[in-house]
Amino acid sequence: MKVIAVIPVYGRNPLVKITIERLLKVNGCAQVVCIGSGKKDKETCEGSGAVWVEHPNTPLGRKWNIGFFKARELGADAVLFVGSSDWVSKNWIQKSLPHLNDYGMTGAAGCHFIDFRMDDTRLVYWAGYKHGTPNSKRAAERFNEPIGIGRMLSAECLDAIGWKPFDNSQERSLDWTMYQKVVNAGLKVKLIDDDTMHALSISCEKWPNKHRFEDHWTNQLPSMKIITFEGWMNQHFSEHNTLKQTIFNP
Repeated sequence: MKVIAVIPVYGRNPLVKITIERLLKVNGCAQVVCIGSGKKDKETCEGSGAVWVEHPNTPLGRKWNIGFFKARELGADAVLFVGSSDWVSKNWIQKSLPHLNDYGMTGAAGCHFIDFRMDDTRLVYWAGYKHGTPNSKRAAERFNEPIGIGRMLSAECLDAIGWKPFDNSQERSLDWTMYQKVVNAGLKVKLIDDDTMHALSISCEKWPNKHRFEDHWTNQLPSMKIITFEGWMNQHFSEHNTLKQTIFNP
């Protein structure tokens, strides 16, 4: 199956370069589609092997949709949903694809978040929406929803929602909208529970981050702090060494 990753891009070029190269060389994506604007972003993406689509940074929903339309044009059998700061383990696509025979979308329950700083690196694990007992109607609704990072959508699923997983004017709650569109189209969603699959979201003090790492570190979003992690990172995401070196010692 031809798997294409779709990524909106806005700056963070050292990270974007590694993210694209990982998707192509480590994860085995057939192609990576990047959506954004600006000469530097375009040069970084195309230089790293991605297909470039020019689009303003906002609205974010339309920016994402344009990328999915491009994946359809390129003949994708499945689309991998990741952001420019998201990495998934080498076996991610291999483990996810078989489930698309019976499900429209697959995804994982939780992920790791890493935060790079000049004098420190911090790592946590967030169990996702299934963490603990739902204590509100919205939490109960999201209890079986996969996290956003690493969702795989089949072409059949995307056909059912017009290859438009988001509302064009949308700026937030995109994961929820995608999930609702898939479910409302009558398709099943597979929440994969496999401890050999790993997803990582990266933040850094050098650039603004849409997702707040501090919410995990202070336990506003209940998460497990991981103190000793160098071996785990080197096993699954060894490129983090190159990234940190590039960020702080360019």
